[in-house]
Amino acid sequence: MSQRTGLSCTAKRLRYLIIDISIYKIVLGAIQGITEWLPISSQALVLVTNGIFDPDTSFGNLVYFALTLHLGTCLSSLIYYRSRIFKIFKNAFVSKSKSYHELVFYIITTISSFISALPIFIFIIFVDEISEMVGVIGMIVLGLIYLTGGIFQYFGAKRLNINITENRKLYYEYRDKDISNATNKDGIIIGLIQGFSIIPGMSRSGLTITSLLLRGFNKTESLNISFLLGIPVTLVAGVTGLIYLTEILFIDILAIIISFLIGYLSIKFFITMANKIEFYSFVIFLGLMVLVSSGIYLLIA
Repeated sequence: MSQRTGLSCTAKRLRYLIIDISIYKIVLGAIQGITEWLPISSQALVLVTNGIFDPDTSFGNLVYFALTLHLGTCLSSLIYYRSRIFKIFKNAFVSKSKSYHELVFYIITTISSFISALPIFIFIIFVDEISEMVGVIGMIVLGLIYLTGGIFQYFGAKRLNINITENRKLYYEYRDKDISNATNKDGIIIGLIQGFSIIPGMSRSGLTITSLLLRGFNKTESLNISFLLGIPVTLVAGVTGLIYLTEILFIDILAIIISFLIGYLSIKFFITMANKIEFYSFVIFLGLMVLVSSGIYLLIA
């Protein structure tokens, strides 16, 4: 009787453990879908969720699983921008076309990213370990720049008696670039900055959106380009996680699907929001997101 009771208790514990890990993976998939496109470190995402659920499984395997979730957000970006991507490759070989220009820009940006990321990666290998606090401090500085910049833009416009709503052309004339008038210099600078996201704690989205805004791109196009630049990065991350993951369960596939669905809806929401709110509000929003996520990381880590 006692043996049966023991087996029953073991079965219950195993069942609850499976349920806990399943909930953890589903929640992580949902969070991945939302935060992939925001200036938030994915490593912070894993640590925060891991700290809340404390699942009874190896942290290394959870990191590989978190990487695998990038396949979902990669697919969401591919689906959302399918028309733009198809148009790029359809007219890619038509010299001097907008699609050709855009493809060259992405190639230059990607190559520049590898150029800046490679020495940083080698340095990280040689020092064996680099504190994630370095990246987090960098993100906090970035968040403060966003926040103060947005506040100064708002009060500066008010002091100059500029009605932002009625004088949108005046207010945006120096930040109205889109991909059609992007230069090779833009691609090199944005790519070099994106490469720094290899530093633990740094956010790729945060760095690329910042560099695009500083180069004069409008807020909506800054998001579009940042999300498109994320496709090869998320694809590599997802495939890497898939290779090193010890096993793929049904719940893992479900979490990737959830990551895809929420990722797609998140892109749509952020683009719609960027179109509706003023530039200074958009910058303040980014600053608050960076500071809140960095603060949560510091509390959990």
